[in-house]
Amino acid sequence: MEMNSYDVMVVSAFGRGHWLAAELQKQKMKVLLIDVSSRLGVWPPEDREGPFGVFRLERSAESFLERLAHDDAIEPLENGFCLWLPNGPLEFKGPVTRFQWEKMGFPMEWLENLARGERPSGLSSSEDFSKIWPLAIAQSIGSTTYRPASQALSGGRPLPVAASFGIRFATRSGLKKNLEWLKTKGVATTDQTEILDLSFRNRSEFAGAELKGEVSGVVRFHQMIWTLTGGETKFLSSELSQLLYPGGVIEPAWCWVRYRLRVKNSPEVERLPLHLVVVEDLESPWTHANLLILQKTPAEQSLDAWIRIPAIQRFNRDYLDEHGRRILTILKKRLPASEPEVQSLPQEASYTSQELGEPQIPIWSEGQRPWKGRSGIGNIHFESPENRETYGIDEEFDHQKNLRDRLLKWWQQRQLKLEKEKKG
Repeated sequence: MEMNSYDVMVVSAFGRGHWLAAELQKQKMKVLLIDVSSRLGVWPPEDREGPFGVFRLERSAESFLERLAHDDAIEPLENGFCLWLPNGPLEFKGPVTRFQWEKMGFPMEWLENLARGERPSGLSSSEDFSKIWPLAIAQSIGSTTYRPASQALSGGRPLPVAASFGIRFATRSGLKKNLEWLKTKGVATTDQTEILDLSFRNRSEFAGAELKGEVSGVVRFHQMIWTLTGGETKFLSSELSQLLYPGGVIEPAWCWVRYRLRVKNSPEVERLPLHLVVVEDLESPWTHANLLILQKTPAEQSLDAWIRIPAIQRFNRDYLDEHGRRILTILKKRLPASEPEVQSLPQEASYTSQELGEPQIPIWSEGQRPWKGRSGIGNIHFESPENRETYGIDEEFDHQKNLRDRLLKWWQQRQLKLEKEKKG
């Protein structure tokens, strides 16, 4: 194989596709990974990490856990995922979880389902909401599709909220560390290369890419994995967007935004877990400040508060100000001694859409089908949050494992074909 020819080219951002690239290289495929994170807007690491934490399942491969280990450290939460309801906290993996669960009248087997990231069978959104709301929370919280709380069970999959859980304090060095890990696995890796254009082998396959930067010239490949959403692709390059999304990019309907709060040291703040989902009213829409995700930061006197808002409002400064005040109203009631203040509004309050591009945690509406606009080219594989049901790292593993197996099958068939051609 020529020096500028690869079996698989992976276009990656924010660590997406790293484990998959290492797995394919382990199978003796020649892999090139181009990281374009730095070209996707003015975002701090906290926004790119998101508010959903890391759930660890028994089915995750050792090599996937190794990939996680060579990134920012995961801080475990002893009592797991936790809700803070008006009548008190509900832990999903703590010493009193089963007692609380039984007291509220929920079936114990649901905890086993939620530890595996599975929805209990035989349930639908037609059930009495007061009897299924914990399942609806698990289904809704990390979903890439917005559904009203009462319709949360109509589709998708839940986060494994009863599994072991932790969070990462994201840093820029974490991504660098993971790229270095990839290099030790033999993957050709670059984060200083621009993709100028893609070329065709025929009308049904891409043949290669024209690159500029650390890797320059024309690179040929047989398969390509694209880990950017349609919006990220359009922000990266309108030319590439037209090739990969000829039917157009679908804009998200909702998104998560992050407020940085300043709080005073107090016993109540010290007792807070690192990650907490605060729900004001279970019967009201789980948007805006009615459902907010609180996460501690490395700084003792600050918290991050995430809320879900309509994407069309994210650059509306007055709108962001108003919902910042609503967040403070809730926290002053629940944590009065903390005297919370908004230290900084979401990134959208300080930058334009031309500087930021798509929201970091976009959510599409149920009627949207982002994948409809994608290219029908046979040797490109789209592997981004856009084609998954949740932002959970468990589903990222499942998707990449399935794609690895499909590409391995292709690879084996190709090797057999080459052997036959050699024998004449």
